Amino acid sequence: EDLQAGGDVRGALDQLHEAVRYGTLRMRRVARSVQIPELECIRYPADLLFEDLRNRLRTERPELFGRLQWVTVPLQAVVPVDAALILEALTELFDNAAAFSPDSALVQILTEDAPAGLHLRVEQRAVDPPQGVEHWGERPLRSSRRGHYGLGLFRARRILQAHKALLGYSYDPKKQVIVSEVFLSKAAQ
Repeated sequence: EDLQAGGDVRGALDQLHEAVRYGTLRMRRVARSVQIPELECIRYPADLLFEDLRNRLRTERPELFGRLQWVTVPLQAVVPVDAALILEALTELFDNAAAFSPDSALVQILTEDAPAGLHLRVEQRAVDPPQGVEHWGERPLRSSRRGHYGLGLFRARRILQAHKALLGYSYDPKKQVIVSEVFLSKAAQ
């Protein structure tokens, strides 16, 4: 730019600075996605956890909130969780379920107390499920969706691993439903 007559050196430097900043932010997101996070747990009553999650989705992700159908029973469990991280992981699970469901289909969220903790079940319609549903999120940079990197579910799985939570996926061909199940333990982290 400097060698060209009338070159805009400042504009070129600003453009270069913005490109470097954008690349840096992307790399930080990737690095964050692959690390197992450090938790700052609090004992969180499950009924409040899901109420906070619904309120957050209603406000921040109304299009996703409108696709969710909640089937809840009164919950008594109190689970030790890092509130911000567990809300991030559950939002990612719901977002993924909605993305793999037909546009008009609701994603059903079922919550219930379990003897040793809290059980969450996410059911999504899937007439023709992607291959390897039981391995979703196990490896980064593998996605069955074109244009996606598979980092969201990988991050969610890492967050749940840090909580010592169980996460599993299965497909029921009779009902044509993909089921995601999460179990959070009442035991201290």
